[in-house]
Amino acid sequence: MVATILLDFLSDPMGGLLTSARAFLNRARRFDPKSRLVVLEVNAGVSRSVADPAAFEWVNLVRPKGLGGWRRVAWQNLELPALARRLNADSYVSLSHYLPVTLPRGIRSIIGVSNLAPFSSDAHAAEQDWRKRLRLRILRTTILSAAQRADKVIALSHACRTELISRGIAEDKISVIPNGVTLQPSMGTERALASAFTDTEFILSVSHFHRYKNFERLVGAYSRLADDLRARYKLILVGAPQDPKYVASLRALIASHAMGGNVRLIEGAYGEELTALYRNCAAFVFPSLVENSPITLLEAMAHGVPVAASDIPSMREMGGDAAIYFDPHSAEAIATAIALTLTDNGLRERLRALGPKRARLFDWDHFSEDLVRLYRESGE
Repeated sequence: MVATILLDFLSDPMGGLLTSARAFLNRARRFDPKSRLVVLEVNAGVSRSVADPAAFEWVNLVRPKGLGGWRRVAWQNLELPALARRLNADSYVSLSHYLPVTLPRGIRSIIGVSNLAPFSSDAHAAEQDWRKRLRLRILRTTILSAAQRADKVIALSHACRTELISRGIAEDKISVIPNGVTLQPSMGTERALASAFTDTEFILSVSHFHRYKNFERLVGAYSRLADDLRARYKLILVGAPQDPKYVASLRALIASHAMGGNVRLIEGAYGEELTALYRNCAAFVFPSLVENSPITLLEAMAHGVPVAASDIPSMREMGGDAAIYFDPHSAEAIATAIALTLTDNGLRERLRALGPKRARLFDWDHFSEDLVRLYRESGE
């Protein structure tokens, strides 16, 4: 009998969850040629980038402005159960750490926990808006509720697994399946594309703009660099403006340091543009206060970029000896790490050599094969 797997990919259209969904679907049939795979998406955000969409059944929810958090939860609890019954679904898989409380009994459930910010005191302290702090607390509650009720839980890192176990989630239901990394093929235009952003050498940091990403300390660290380093290297911050007020405060901070000519904030760069920035930057700096399985860190290492990252468990788990680490709470420590990656030629060459080797340990083929194995085992 052919199993029916319901894949809930109703995620943020610009987030890492969508990257994971696309990577999985472009490989799924290699590891699971027989199951009936039914994919939930919003505004065709997943199917348009899948090489063979005909290999799946699609349920596309059309919303004028996407499917916001509360609207998504309402749909999942009010309408998804009837859909699951109609499809005679055997398993429900979601990478977005939410499990509908109304999911019919008898359907096996697998959820992924991708966001550790709700469990981080640093992330809570970084937020200045009480509504965002409340949102983090609500997310923590819903994630733990989903993990308690799910048959299986995917943790994107061992750091995530440890956190979940400390919160009372049974360790035997948690599988660690890290994100992978995919490099864009060279188009031969990287230098020209990078020049569109800067006409000189630069330091790069890529992550969506949330306060816990710690960009303000990175700007402060850059201001502490020696004059000759700031004259030679600009700082480019790239990410989706998930928190517009935070973006505005960063722009104000840059202006207050009179560094408008040296620090550039780019609200989004994707595909070839982002590849061009990776391939042409002098160093990659990741100052985030909390992460799970950071894709941009893996991408930077895969491109052979010297990397300096926050000294937190997930960064060391992903970066290993292919990065140097700093205290993310100290602008001085960040500045020291940046200066080392720019001036120590021996260190630079070592990191350039180790980065691609380390990144190859994190592969979307492994991610996809492990996910298929997990829902097959859950069905036995």
